[in-house]
Amino acid sequence: MNLPISGDTHYQERRSALAFSNLVPADLFIIREENGRDYGVDRILELRFSGKAITNFRAHSQLKSVLNGHRNTDGSLSFPVPVKTLNYLLNQPNSLFFVYVENENLFHWAWATDIAKAADHEGIDIKTTSQNTFSYRFRSILDRSAFENIHGTLFKLGTAFRNLSEHISSSLPDSTVTTSLDLSTGKLRTTDETIKLIKQYGISLANTGHYHTIDRMLLEISASNKSVPELGVIVSYIKLHKGEYADAFS
Repeated sequence: MNLPISGDTHYQERRSALAFSNLVPADLFIIREENGRDYGVDRILELRFSGKAITNFRAHSQLKSVLNGHRNTDGSLSFPVPVKTLNYLLNQPNSLFFVYVENENLFHWAWATDIAKAADHEGIDIKTTSQNTFSYRFRSILDRSAFENIHGTLFKLGTAFRNLSEHISSSLPDSTVTTSLDLSTGKLRTTDETIKLIKQYGISLANTGHYHTIDRMLLEISASNKSVPELGVIVSYIKLHKGEYADAFS
């Protein structure tokens, strides 16, 4: 009969979407489909709290699939993530990327930010690269434990961003925001509190190699505050440990 033909990829997409819907815990998330043309987001996970309350804390996500997953020697799955899709996902916080491996009936997953960090580690600037895709090694398997991890992170970050937006909206237009966001707790802290933390724990953090934590706190305070003698000594000590000798002596 002379009728339209549905391609194999269409059925593959439907199978992956059905498998995903069956896997998502109904007590943790509502699955929403992106209406209209898909530019990089085709599923949205909205958080349920205590199984009933609907939060409007959401994670935009892209769902891809492969018929046969060919494993790397370390057990990971390499998948070509479209660069434009990755940039699109990163414009919305807490975005996710899922890959359905049909012959194994399982999903891999990763935060879009982690994929971007991997690209940056390989020297690829996803904003300017001419590459169409970036081959990312997916290791994390999507199961109940993973959904609980995603749920906890989304709730923490959603609460944190609400606190931050409420603080900013309550500030006068010409006022200077002197608070920073502590992502570990979702609470706001003042610059003085951040300086106090650096003074109290900066040396220990440097000695144990927790430079990322230190750098994050240093970004929260202005250059003028960094010139405080006691804090300056600690910052110099930290930079010496990191091998940034010129900055340390300056």
